[in-house]
Amino acid sequence: MSDTENERQSIPTSGWDLQVIINKFDYSVYLNYVRIDSSIIAPYPIIELSFSLDPNIIIAKKIYGKDPISLTIRNLNSESTGVPYDIINMELVQIDDNSAALVRSMINLENSTASSGMSFLAIPKVCLQTISAFVNDVYIGKTPKEIIELMVRNHTGAKLDYDTSGENTEIIPQAVVPPMTLYNAIRYIDNNFGLFEGASNLGYCDHNNVLHIDNLTKRVREGTKYNIYHLAANSDASQDVLNRYRNDPNVFFSMSGISCKYSGNAMLANISNIMTYNLKPMDSLFFNKELNFKEVCNEYGIMSRIGADLFNTSAFDDLTVYRAHDVGGYGTESDTYIKAKLARALVTMSNISVQITPNPNITSLLKVGVSTKLTAHTLDTEELAGQYILKASDIRFSRVSSIQWNANSVVILSRTNKLN
Repeated sequence: MSDTENERQSIPTSGWDLQVIINKFDYSVYLNYVRIDSSIIAPYPIIELSFSLDPNIIIAKKIYGKDPISLTIRNLNSESTGVPYDIINMELVQIDDNSAALVRSMINLENSTASSGMSFLAIPKVCLQTISAFVNDVYIGKTPKEIIELMVRNHTGAKLDYDTSGENTEIIPQAVVPPMTLYNAIRYIDNNFGLFEGASNLGYCDHNNVLHIDNLTKRVREGTKYNIYHLAANSDASQDVLNRYRNDPNVFFSMSGISCKYSGNAMLANISNIMTYNLKPMDSLFFNKELNFKEVCNEYGIMSRIGADLFNTSAFDDLTVYRAHDVGGYGTESDTYIKAKLARALVTMSNISVQITPNPNITSLLKVGVSTKLTAHTLDTEELAGQYILKASDIRFSRVSSIQWNANSVVILSRTNKLN
């Protein structure tokens, strides 16, 4: 027996199956488009749903954002028709919408039908609850990891996945976390003490309510999670790669152009090549720490090759910038927080956008912040090849017919240097 008020119509038996239920009413037949954006600069995935609905249904069913929304994405195995081998379930909370009401005659309004567009943005409920949890406490004699473990355990129901590679293990004598959300508290700890000897993602909560706090710098240096092959059209070598890796769940292909964005020179102009930080430990008047920005890039950035060109240094003088910092009780001469803040900025100095060809494993790209290798089979993109971090994925499902969906994705890969 169905758990919804209405029977679902036109259920796909192969490819992708998407189902949306709002307040026990199945709206799958009205669903046209689903988009899932995941990024290391956002604390959770953001989902866009687009419908073609009769305004009468919107009014009668009172679709105004207060009701629970259930989204199910099934990846159907075409070899075993109708048998799903991968299912994603999300309970969503609507955060924004966009709809239009049509102007129609009042005569026989109850018997007339028309469709208008309705779309809204939503966030998985568990993610919103975890990331927006309110925290405020004093922590004595704890490491940054221990502080975050206590915040997550005491204020959320999430599971914490904390990267221990390159973590800051220094004891903080006293840390006062002002009243703020959990996400802002993680940023506060990283800004003032440093979570890692490298760049942190500041926390990403997935739809299973797992809070991932990753050392992006170490992720890239310790191995490759995904491989993306940028292939040439009508090439025997490219066809061989397709045949060899077609069934590998961690391999993706692209045959479209690559767009690039680079901000290294602008960042150098803003930060300066030589930086001297004035620290204020508890047991001395001050302590100076001098850092060279290019050396920081090579040590804590995401570099496809150490020593690769980063800036047009001839355009800038070797100015020394002085910065003061007082963390109110850290009490050591640690410079981890400096490296952590700089690393967060420099790991995304170079970004490339790659369109992925349709792939049955495309939903695995929901996991961002992982090491990704781009292999180029075209001469014009070989200088862009190498190691990256998966900064963002934009997965889109569009309806082709009543029983068929298409899925494609655009990913953004980030690193410190642009060219090899």
